[in-house]
Amino acid sequence: MEGVAMQASLSEAFSSAVDEGFYLHTYGDLPPGVTPASHYATVGWRQGHDPSPWFSTEAYLEENPDVAQTDFVPLFHYLEFGVAEGRECKPSRYAEAYLTRDLVTTQQESCAQATVQSEEYEYQKLVIRKEFDPDFYLALNPDVATSPTDPLSHFVEFGWREGRDPNAFFSTSTYLEENPDVANAGVNPFYHYVAAGRSEGRSPRSTLGFRYHVLLNQPDLDKRMATVLQVPTWRLGSKFQLEHALSSLTRSKQQRLYISVSHDDFTENVGGVQLCLQREADAFAERDFDHLHFFPGRMFLVTDHEGEDPPTGLLINGNAAGHFRASSIAQVLGETVDTASAWSQRSFAIHSLLGHNVKSLAAILKSVGMDDGYFWVHDYASISAGLQLLRNDVEFCGAPPPDSTACQICVYGERRRIQLADHAFFFNEFNLTVIAPSQTALNTWKGGTKLDPRGGECVHPHCRLIPRPARERFGDDHGRRLNVAFLGQPAVHKGWPVYRDLSLRFAGDRRFRFFHLGMHRQPHVPAEFVEVRVSAGDPEAMIAKIEELQIDVVIIWSLWPETFCFTAYEAVAGGAAVIAPDCSGNVARMVHETGKGLVLADEAALTRLFESDVAESLARSNRPEEHFRLELSTMTADLVGARG
Repeated sequence: MEGVAMQASLSEAFSSAVDEGFYLHTYGDLPPGVTPASHYATVGWRQGHDPSPWFSTEAYLEENPDVAQTDFVPLFHYLEFGVAEGRECKPSRYAEAYLTRDLVTTQQESCAQATVQSEEYEYQKLVIRKEFDPDFYLALNPDVATSPTDPLSHFVEFGWREGRDPNAFFSTSTYLEENPDVANAGVNPFYHYVAAGRSEGRSPRSTLGFRYHVLLNQPDLDKRMATVLQVPTWRLGSKFQLEHALSSLTRSKQQRLYISVSHDDFTENVGGVQLCLQREADAFAERDFDHLHFFPGRMFLVTDHEGEDPPTGLLINGNAAGHFRASSIAQVLGETVDTASAWSQRSFAIHSLLGHNVKSLAAILKSVGMDDGYFWVHDYASISAGLQLLRNDVEFCGAPPPDSTACQICVYGERRRIQLADHAFFFNEFNLTVIAPSQTALNTWKGGTKLDPRGGECVHPHCRLIPRPARERFGDDHGRRLNVAFLGQPAVHKGWPVYRDLSLRFAGDRRFRFFHLGMHRQPHVPAEFVEVRVSAGDPEAMIAKIEELQIDVVIIWSLWPETFCFTAYEAVAGGAAVIAPDCSGNVARMVHETGKGLVLADEAALTRLFESDVAESLARSNRPEEHFRLELSTMTADLVGARG
């Protein structure tokens, strides 16, 4: 017996199966040095003690008389043999009393804790009530508006833990980030600020602005490129497949060929440039041109200087032909397209060189006898690796010399020299005519480059505003709130952080109602999101929605000198006024020329405008309401058609 008992008491499985809490609660304290497992193994089981709530010693011995006739400890036998033999065990007759007692104790402790917590919540609400803004909180958190909990109680009990802000002047996340002692203590940050933090000189929110946070979290260019590089899901086509694809190059009865080059497949992706390319492609089809479009086989933020014979995507008359090596395209295309005079007209346009190896691309164009072409200034990639000429993505740089200190401290500085050399090579290889969508874009480009457009330069806007009658009104706008909107992609260079902070600051102000019209909703912003998708089939979707919602003001706070900016024209076409900074390039120029809005010096001026009553003068009810339609250009087709 002693051997079996000792073996049982030393078994790890046996020891863990004996519930010490249950055993001591049921049978009282044991002599010093005696554990419940050893007591049960030597004495307890003979006294009918149960080792755990789930095991009855008496029931196991009654149902297994063969075990009762041995000296095996019942629990040890069950663990070592009984389980494998399919024997069952029954719970202890003391289980319910023990578990119920434990539950009652837990409930009592929970109730006591809840009472203390409730008292703490009430005290916190008393302290912060005067500075908590319920209108702001509900505007920022519409889910709370539909819940039975009042805004203040929700913030105290749940909201701050979820990163929600109590008013426009306090940032929950920033306060916890900048005060780790408060975060580690698990204290409501706004309560801490009101009760102690303010007197200690702690800041309620970051005073450094969104630019600081952009710089703080900015990865270097190599890491950014590694992030956007996509593993291709396509296979490289063979020479035979390419020959077969190019056999469809027979649309033009007059042997006219047009080649376009951009950074992606414009038939698959959505954006301003892509929509322009779709219109251009349609126009060339109507004018009896065969059309080839080349785009890089992988996403790239800069020119592909390192790539040798890179994979290149090909569209033939708007249809996907596949991906092929650049050298294969040059060879097969040269064999397919006779470079003699049989082709009455050849032309090409570069919409973007990003992602392309310029030498491989030049070889493709040379293979079909291309010498004269067009180069579009959609952005400033031909001046810098930073497409918007923003130093470290936050401040217009003005394109200083590549060896300047300003370039050395910029995330794009090192790559800029390579990109300038790639564009210089391309301009030397071809007679290029530079086309800018605005005079502002052309002036900025000429001021920042030494590239020589041997074919000349011109300004060709993407669209023009043509007066039209207003659509049916959806109600009287007198006395209502000023409807303020942001249009399109919520990107930093488009000024989204400025609009977000403005909407946060004035979320509780009943003079204003904020909207975001675009394709992707942004969380934790007190702006009503309305999905709008502009497409080739519905080019005026944004204009119609602006007019339908009676948007009074559109904030276009671009940080860079925009080359064109469709949203500015859409805003004015829909009857809204535009507010923009004077650094916004063509946006500021358009506002000045049309008189449809205001151009301000900086963000402080924007805040002062909304704090005053000046913004109300921009309401539809307080100004002549005019509407326009957009007369869209067909891009390069307009210019090639003029020549032909």
